[in-house]
Amino acid sequence: MNYSKISKILLIIALCSCLFVPKEVQADDGVIVAVEVYYDYQAAYDVLNYVNQYRSQARLSTLIMDRALLEVAMLRAAEGLLSFSHTRPDGSSCFSAFPNGNASGENIAMGYGSPEAVMNGWMNSQGHRDNILSSSYNLIGIGCVVVNGYYSWVQCFQNRSDYETTSREYYDNKNDYAYLSFYPSDYNATFSILNKRLNVGDETYVKCELSGVAGSLSGKLISLTSSDNSICSIEGSTIKAHKSGKVTLTSSSGDKFEVVIGRVGVLLDENGKYAYYDNDVLDASFTGLARNYENDKWYYMVDGYYDKSMTGLVKNPKNDKWFYVEEGIVDWNFSGLAQNPNNKKWFYVTKGAVDWGYNGVGKLGKRNLQVYITDGAFNNQADGLVTDTNGQYGGKTVLVKQGIFISNYNGIYKGEDGNFYYLENGIVNTAYNGTYKGKRVENGIIKP
Repeated sequence: MNYSKISKILLIIALCSCLFVPKEVQADDGVIVAVEVYYDYQAAYDVLNYVNQYRSQARLSTLIMDRALLEVAMLRAAEGLLSFSHTRPDGSSCFSAFPNGNASGENIAMGYGSPEAVMNGWMNSQGHRDNILSSSYNLIGIGCVVVNGYYSWVQCFQNRSDYETTSREYYDNKNDYAYLSFYPSDYNATFSILNKRLNVGDETYVKCELSGVAGSLSGKLISLTSSDNSICSIEGSTIKAHKSGKVTLTSSSGDKFEVVIGRVGVLLDENGKYAYYDNDVLDASFTGLARNYENDKWYYMVDGYYDKSMTGLVKNPKNDKWFYVEEGIVDWNFSGLAQNPNNKKWFYVTKGAVDWGYNGVGKLGKRNLQVYITDGAFNNQADGLVTDTNGQYGGKTVLVKQGIFISNYNGIYKGEDGNFYYLENGIVNTAYNGTYKGKRVENGIIKP
């Protein structure tokens, strides 16, 4: 067998002599991800031979490879590819993976390219050597996992009377999945669904990309729930589509993924026209906004078909909200005033949706004209000095005439409170202190 040579690291822990410090609680919740690794069981048994040779030389009893402890060691070796530590990636102690025992210890190593090399490293380190030659243990589990050319090694030691002896003949080296539990923010984990539009009978999964000691790793997200298992269910990492509809998949860390099965939403019909489908059936009675899940755009539909002629404000009947559409498609980049074609009134839009909480000056459509908005609607009754509460002038007092912002006004203007104010470019200049045409001005107000 050819083994790669990379930098070598060793760590040791023994339950009887190590204080475990719990990891700080994370802001997000942990997830479980299946990461594909290479399990080298033969290398693990080669290490076992070296261990028992050294123990025999020291007149110590041989250690038994316990089946449960072997699988723990393989898991811990896989976890070492994420976090080279006796603390597991989810923040718990390494011993939380062990079966109950009277005494436990762990040796870990990274980067040694062969069983002989890692054993030489451990035996030339006093703490690791002490674990290997301890008379306190009767069992051992050995892990060897490889990803991206990185070798991760683990020795797990215990003293237990209940064990199951296993041997080399039971195992073949293999590529398989290690189920790793961790906090996404610790490893820059990102998630993406492989296919979000499925047909009945299709399967997909959520891909995870993360960074660890072994570099970039990828896997399949396990900890998922479906909003409707009759439409789409989760089995391990596999997402299975059962019938037409829409579901939301939620990970244990709160990430959400939308999946659509069958003909739902806006799709091309047999004539190449965009039509609205509800659970595989074209709904010719539908008028309003509907989503095309293939390009993630929202279309304005009339009697079940896309109406490209519509530009302006339209209502989504499913949530009673109003949106701005350009040639029949919601323009999420648009902010400004847009007209409702039904009543010819103008309303303020923020990122494609009518903003009923907007009070202040806003741009009229795509023109340079600026007008005054009250509760999201153009207020053509506003006249005089008004407050730009949350508009583009940030709470300043501005001058409007019949709802139009008078941006070219410079001079004195009388407010409804009887005070005379000093304006520049249509805005009261509260920072101005001085004189104007022989009159004293303090904080933008003319003083007698």
